[in-house]
Amino acid sequence: MRGESRHLIDYVASEVLGPLTARQRDFVVRASVLDQLCAPLCDRVLGIDDSALLLEGLEWVDPFITRLDEAGVWYRWHPIVRDVLRREHDYSGADQRAAVLKAAAEWYLLEGDIEQAVRHLISAGDTESAVRLLLRHETDFLDAGNIETFLTLAEAVGAQGIENEPELGLSMAWAAFVCGR
Repeated sequence: MRGESRHLIDYVASEVLGPLTARQRDFVVRASVLDQLCAPLCDRVLGIDDSALLLEGLEWVDPFITRLDEAGVWYRWHPIVRDVLRREHDYSGADQRAAVLKAAAEWYLLEGDIEQAVRHLISAGDTESAVRLLLRHETDFLDAGNIETFLTLAEAVGAQGIENEPELGLSMAWAAFVCGR
């Protein structure tokens, strides 16, 4: 956690999370594995149907959640609050982190955001699926002029992903050549 200070952790836990209702607290702890949030994403990955109301309520209650757009569709946690929430998520015995991240990857894939889908699969530790997705959409990255993004995501998969799927190594070499690396 940024700033391992026990006082900071205690402050955030009591002053920021303390006033939340049990429903809000459950929501923020479970959703803490997501870096950015929107109601449809949260509904899908958490299996609920009231994320829009919860996010709207949190915006007024919690100064540590920030709107990312004028429409109030996307939100982001303050990094310190996110770290405290993730710590609480881990302590609660909820080992659903990977499941939530994989569900988020599926949601992003359905929305056509391959980059975020791959990022969430990598965060979930599912490098095999991330590699398959990267290779399946390699030309999409090229066509969109995002070959640098492709290369960055492929590098994030790590050596194990390349070792298990040599085709990714070839694609990375080609991408590096195109990017002038």
